[in-house]
Amino acid sequence: MRFSFLLLTLYTIVFKLSFAQNCTNDSTGLIPIPDLTTGFFNGMQGGYYPNGSNTMPLQHLQHGVELAKNIVPLNANGIESASGKIGFISMGMSNANLFFAVFRSLSAGSMNLNPNITMVNGATGGYDIDAMLDTNSQYWVILNQKLAQSGLTHLQVQVIWFLQAKHVSGIPANEGIEHIEKMEDKFLASFVYFKKRFPNLKQIYCSGRDYGGYSRPGAGNPEPFAYYTNWSFKKLVTRQINGDTALRFTGTNPKTAWLAWAGHIWADGKNPRSDGFKWLCPEHYQSDGVHPNNAGNAQVAQLLFNFFNTDTTTSWFRKNNTTTGILQNQNKRLITVFPNPTADFLMVELTNENVNTIAVYNANGLLLDTFNDNKVNLSSQPTGVYILKIFSNQNVFYSKVVKN
Repeated sequence: MRFSFLLLTLYTIVFKLSFAQNCTNDSTGLIPIPDLTTGFFNGMQGGYYPNGSNTMPLQHLQHGVELAKNIVPLNANGIESASGKIGFISMGMSNANLFFAVFRSLSAGSMNLNPNITMVNGATGGYDIDAMLDTNSQYWVILNQKLAQSGLTHLQVQVIWFLQAKHVSGIPANEGIEHIEKMEDKFLASFVYFKKRFPNLKQIYCSGRDYGGYSRPGAGNPEPFAYYTNWSFKKLVTRQINGDTALRFTGTNPKTAWLAWAGHIWADGKNPRSDGFKWLCPEHYQSDGVHPNNAGNAQVAQLLFNFFNTDTTTSWFRKNNTTTGILQNQNKRLITVFPNPTADFLMVELTNENVNTIAVYNANGLLLDTFNDNKVNLSSQPTGVYILKIFSNQNVFYSKVVKN
């Protein structure tokens, strides 16, 4: 009896360990793409965009801005209509579903959200990139149901936020760096199919994969494959910018939509990126080490919200299509931020309300500081773009500022 009890106890411990997160695997030593900049990984140069830059090339930016102007409410038949909808959907697997769900809730509470936007969480758990590429899979049945429940047609979908990966069970044991090219091909096939399925699709944004090092054995999309996946998207963006016809988004019958980064969510585990973004275990992950918990989802949702609420290529997301400096809500309350750009201090004023608190975030959604009046001190921050979250007694406002 005693032996049986000990055997059962040992089995229980082994069972729990096999399904537990691996918090000891808190670093790979790999450098995030935006931090690598002009450096190289396996012959590939870092930075979101060509030449080791994290700044979008001017011509690609201009295309993105013009496309954003043409993202307008459409009726069910895809015809422009003031009472129509702007379909903004997520596509991907379980982590994408978790992130987008919180992002959608955060956006719904914003006074600055364009009321014509219908956000649909098209990402579904249990369906990796191969399942998505199978156009007869249940993934597409579920997606059609979600669109119908939201009153959205395929002709109204104009923007996609994409996060996808390949489950470890489908990755050969001896597969290495070639995973990047394999995923590059799969992503390209996905984007081409998206354009066919959603004819009015104009923009596809990606934020990369979150850190995969904490996953339990045999689960999810572990490192270094999560890291490799980020390079797959970077290569496609670079190819499109360089004029690859397989990724043409202009002219008659474009092959795919315009591609761009929407921030970046990969960091080397506990090692913070240059902007402070990081992934901690167990602080940011559920017990399986694969799926982020509430805290992990929240940091990604805030990053996404800051991006879509301020970027010049996402004017369609905002009620009044504002991009910098002054935001205006439906009641004509104005936010004035000055000086902007600034070298150190700036002031915030609301026309009809008082400023209570101001939270300062970097461009990737990381909270840096808070101030309990209308004066903000950026003197200790490096040059760059920052997001102000401004609280009054009744409302919350957002504004983009530049530190030079």
